Amino acid sequence: MLCFMRSQPASGAHHVFSFKNFVPLRLDLDNGITLCHWCHKKYHAFYNLENTNPVNEYFYNLTN
Repeated sequence: MLCFMRSQPASGAHHVFSFKNFVPLRLDLDNGITLCHWCHKKYHAFYNLENTNPVNEYFYNLTN
């Protein structure tokens, strides 16, 4: 699998809506994307671990 943003191997899944705050969505495949370690780290550094902002907003800002 590749990272959602970069053509790098993905290191894991990222929950679009917080794992902690959206329990019913924890195992919903539509609530996840794959990210490389770099993108995942940058995302959580920007929003924090409990972010519920849409992922696309962050990556749009990162690439523009």
